[in-house]
Amino acid sequence: MSLLDLLVEALVGVIDKTKGSIDTPKWGAETTRLVPPAALIKMIVEKGSIVDLAPPTIPPAGSAPPPGVIPWMYPPLETGKKGDITRLTKLSKEATAKLHQLTNEHGRTVTQVITALSALAHIEAFLNIAGRKGNERFKLVSEAYEASNFYLVAFNFVNHRHKLPGGYHDFKSAVGAPLCAIDGMPIMAPAKHIKALVKVDTNKKIGVRQVDEGLFWKAVEDIASGWKGADLSLDAWYQREIEKEIGAKFFDPSMFGIPAIIMSSIGDTDRLGLFKHVHPSSGNKTLIVEDIITGIRLRAPPPMNLLYQYDGQLQCHWMTGGEYNTAEEMELVTDIFEARLSEILRITDAAKTIVA
Repeated sequence: MSLLDLLVEALVGVIDKTKGSIDTPKWGAETTRLVPPAALIKMIVEKGSIVDLAPPTIPPAGSAPPPGVIPWMYPPLETGKKGDITRLTKLSKEATAKLHQLTNEHGRTVTQVITALSALAHIEAFLNIAGRKGNERFKLVSEAYEASNFYLVAFNFVNHRHKLPGGYHDFKSAVGAPLCAIDGMPIMAPAKHIKALVKVDTNKKIGVRQVDEGLFWKAVEDIASGWKGADLSLDAWYQREIEKEIGAKFFDPSMFGIPAIIMSSIGDTDRLGLFKHVHPSSGNKTLIVEDIITGIRLRAPPPMNLLYQYDGQLQCHWMTGGEYNTAEEMELVTDIFEARLSEILRITDAAKTIVA
C-alpha cells in the first residue's frame, strides 16, 4: 500500500507536470538505495554489520502439535479444476463505524473481531459443504471438529516495516525502505466458545449456527489470546526468517493442505496517512482514487481474508484456490460471514459481497 501511495503521488505529478518526467531520473542511481534483507536491518543498524548467530533448531517436518493441542484437521478434497476464486465483502460506512464502536467498547481490535467472524463462517460453511458430499465425508470432517480443542488460523500476516530503525521504515528516507517486510505465523485459539457458536447436526449433516452475543465476545477473546503467544519483535522476526531459510530445502507444498483460514490485516489507510492527496475528500483536481482493491494469488485449500479500510469502509477480500474450493462454496462462506456480521452489528445488510 505504501508503494502504491508513492506511485499514485508520482502519477499525479506527471499528469499535472508538477514533477519531472520519467526521463529526469538518472537510471542506475537507484542502486545506492537498495536496502539489505529486511529482517537483517535491525542488526546492521545496531551492530554495524551482520553478526553470525547460532541457527535455531528446526523441528522435523510434520511434527505434532504441542501436547494437549488438538486442532481441527482433515484432508482437503480436490475439485479437478483450476483457477482463482475471489470474493469481496464491503461494509457500509454505517456498519464500519458501528464495528469500530463495538470493538472499542469491548477492548478488542477490528482484526480480532473479523478473524472470529471468519472462523465461524469457515466452520459452518465447511461442515455444510462436507454434508453435501455424503455421509463418509461429513463423518470425517464433523468428528474431527468435535474432537478438536483449538481452532487454527494457518497463517497471520504481520508487517514490520514501520518498526525498522535507521530510517529504513520510510521509502522517502535517505536510505530507502524494503519493498517487503512481511512476517507471519500460525495462531492457535482455544475452541471452547467458538465451538459453542457452531453445533453439529449429525442427522441433517450440517453445521448449526448459534447466536449468542456474550459467547461471541468470549470467542473474540479466545482469538485475541492466540496473538499473545506470538513474539512480534524484530529479533523474533529474524529468528523466524532463519528458520524459513533453513527449512526451505525441506519445503513440501502439501503443508498448505490444511482446513484452516489465512488472515491478513492492512489497516485503515486514512490512519496510516496513505492516499491523502487523492482521497475523495482531498479536492484533488487531477486525480481522485474512489476505491481500492488489493489481494494476492492463493492457489491453496485455505480461504484467506485480507482486510483493509479505505474512505471509511472496511473491505474483506476473500481468496482461495479453485483446485480445492468452488465459487459456490466460497459464496456460502461469505454469505454466512455477512449474516454473522449483521447479527453482531444489529444492522440489516451491513455488508455486500461481489465476485472480485
